[in-house]
Amino acid sequence: MSRKAPFLNKLLARLDKIDRDALQSYVRTLAREHELYHEILETLPLGLALLDEDCKIQFLNAQAREHLGFDSGKLSPGLNLQELSQDSALRSLFDQYPHKASPRHTEDVRVLLPREIDLRIQIMPLDKGGPGAWLILFLNLSHEKSKEQEKAASASRDSLLKLAAGVAHEIGNPLNSIQIHLGLLKRDAEELPSARQKNFLKTLSVIQTETTRLDRIVRAFLKATRKPPLRFRLTDLNEVIQESVDFFHLELAARKVKIHFRPDKGLRPFLMDKERLREVFLNLIKNAMEAMPEGGDIRVSVTHRSKAALVRVRDEGPGIPDEVLPHIFEAYYTTKPEGSGLGLVSVYNAVAEHGGRIEVETRPGKGTTFTLMLPVREPRLQISSEEAPARERKNERSPEGD
Repeated sequence: MSRKAPFLNKLLARLDKIDRDALQSYVRTLAREHELYHEILETLPLGLALLDEDCKIQFLNAQAREHLGFDSGKLSPGLNLQELSQDSALRSLFDQYPHKASPRHTEDVRVLLPREIDLRIQIMPLDKGGPGAWLILFLNLSHEKSKEQEKAASASRDSLLKLAAGVAHEIGNPLNSIQIHLGLLKRDAEELPSARQKNFLKTLSVIQTETTRLDRIVRAFLKATRKPPLRFRLTDLNEVIQESVDFFHLELAARKVKIHFRPDKGLRPFLMDKERLREVFLNLIKNAMEAMPEGGDIRVSVTHRSKAALVRVRDEGPGIPDEVLPHIFEAYYTTKPEGSGLGLVSVYNAVAEHGGRIEVETRPGKGTTFTLMLPVREPRLQISSEEAPARERKNERSPEGD
């Protein structure tokens, strides 16, 4: 509440005794101040929302509207932040807070809709804003992130992956040697008496089976970690998915699985690593296909909102059990007898490398939907060939640059 509130209370109590001109002058002053404060709040680089005790929006400044993706001119009465938020991460946060009777709450959220951004959301009660009033602040963290810290973290991850890949490679060499000697032992076992030969071959078979399984794990790990550098090129996402769908054409027919692909013709090409994303869709389609051994339908759709592309892959399988769902993106976690547990790990990593996010929705007996959200990035504008010589001459005159 304004510091002038006590004075206004006294003013209202003596309203019938105050000079009319003085009252009009004071009201005009208040109106000008109100317009000034409103303009200040609208131009703040900080997003700000004011909610009442029912968590309904009373005020939303321009920066908050931008972060929420609200582009309509006027707020309808009775709206809440969940209804306005385009991004599911924000909706999930506002679904929990500020409904809980808690003091201040601060949480960092990565938002992809309406555009890729890192936000710090601060939720705090207002003692003087009315009973149960809340103030929500939206702070853009994207510009505060240190590029050096990101590079250091990336270098650390790469070092660990190289170390792990080196260890896996060293394990692979003795495994090959073991496989060779197992073959030699099998040949030598032919000279043993039949009774002893049977037990000996049985033991060798167990060793060979486990060695083969270990070799498969090592090869899968090396395949997952030995990734070439990302090569971002302007690519049509619809075409990448169509190629992935076509790859399984014969296998889909053999399994009695139909795939329905709905592209987004309004989505323009954007920067991506085509091969990396192609592996993503191959993995997701393969998983969907294997989830329906008796046949069924797979539905793949592409849509876009502003600066984010959404890809949904939905199957009609049995769904993912609740106890399995939290672990599906963990390395080596698999429920398949012959699975390596690295397929969804590579999917998650590839989407993350593109700055995106992946969400999973599953219902028992109804199927599973994987939703990929990818930032639509376009190349920066380049200096034209006509402007380049002039720019170079300017830099020659000014050694320190622009």
